Amino acid sequence: MKKNLFILWLFVFSQVMFSQTSSEIIQLYKEKAIGSENWNWEESVFVSRQNGTILYNVTSPKLRVFRPEKTNGYGVVVCPGGGFLMLSITKEGEEVAKELQSKGFTVFLLSYRLAHLSTKNPFRETALNMSDTTRYEAQIKSIIPLAISDGKRALAYVRENAQKYKIDPHKIGIMGFSAGGGVALGTAFNYTEKTKPDFVAAIYPHTKEFEHLSVPANAPHLFMAAAANDALGNDKKMSSLYNRWRDSGSLVEVHLYARGGHGFGVDEALFPTNTWINRFYEWLALCATFTTY
Repeated sequence: MKKNLFILWLFVFSQVMFSQTSSEIIQLYKEKAIGSENWNWEESVFVSRQNGTILYNVTSPKLRVFRPEKTNGYGVVVCPGGGFLMLSITKEGEEVAKELQSKGFTVFLLSYRLAHLSTKNPFRETALNMSDTTRYEAQIKSIIPLAISDGKRALAYVRENAQKYKIDPHKIGIMGFSAGGGVALGTAFNYTEKTKPDFVAAIYPHTKEFEHLSVPANAPHLFMAAAANDALGNDKKMSSLYNRWRDSGSLVEVHLYARGGHGFGVDEALFPTNTWINRFYEWLALCATFTTY
């Protein structure tokens, strides 16, 4: 009898744990995505003690869904960073998704297409590639439009399935970090009715491709945050975007913190950058009431 009770308890416990950690996986494309039809390498995972799970060699973009216990009506596509060579799934993906999920957001964690890495150590290979700016920029040039396409595809999926996830179709946005911030920003240009984000949150974003683009007259609202000591200099590149976005008439807000470096995610151990997510929540509430300056 005791043995049977123990087996029953073990089964129930495992089901509870599974329900807490499992999530719905959505394949964004039924066939191979346009632009990467001939990619034949395998998606790989690298686990770092400091940074958690790293995903690289992504060829088949996916969404991983995090549903809240009680929805607030918002849907957010989250794009991790990693220089378009890898994805920081734990720090800029799962941790962010769970924070948003706890506040009632339905979150769609996106793994978008990346440039090919040939070794089994994505950190070392990425550092080596980025040490040669010319070679690195050539490597990612053709990848960035594909990644942005994946971001737009993700937004279209969420909007088409808004009712299923109990999301307001006018409260669908995208949030990205570093390279993922570039993906998020990219969706704010050349969009369609289905792919337009209602809001964009770009955290220490990659901005190079958007420095000379005209901001649409009906651009989505934009939130940006970075640290002044960002090793990649992303803090210095946001001012132009801010000015152009403000001139477009859309609601835009920027937070530039004195310290925090690059890649701080939602890490509560860091100060003062650990407050940006609260500023984002406040800004998003303002967006809901915003009409004109």
